[in-house]
Amino acid sequence: MKTSPKRSLIVSFAALLGIVSIGFLAGGCASAATIASRNRSDTLITAKVRSALAADNEVNSFYIGVTTVNNVVTVAGLVDTKEQRQAVAQDAAAVGGVSSVDYSLIVD
Repeated sequence: MKTSPKRSLIVSFAALLGIVSIGFLAGGCASAATIASRNRSDTLITAKVRSALAADNEVNSFYIGVTTVNNVVTVAGLVDTKEQRQAVAQDAAAVGGVSSVDYSLIVD
C-alpha cells in the first residue's frame, strides 16, 4: 500500500508534536521536582535556624520570625539589645546551607 505525501507529512507532524509534548512534560516534571527539593531544603534550613536561636541563651527567640527562600534566611522581630541582634545574625549565618542572612530586628 502506497502512502500519499500529504499523509506522510501529517503523520510526521503528529510524531514531532508528540515528541515535543513529551519534552515539555518531562521538563515540567523536572522543574516541579527541583522546586520541591528547594522547598524542602528551605524548610530544613528554617528549622535549623530556629533551633539554633532557641539554643542560644543570649537570645529570646520567642519574638523572632524566621523564613528561608532559596537558601536566603530572613529573621525579623524584636530583641532587647544590639548584642542580641548580632547574635541572631551570627546564629543564622552559622547554619549549614545558608547563603546569606537578611535581618529586620528591632532593638526594643
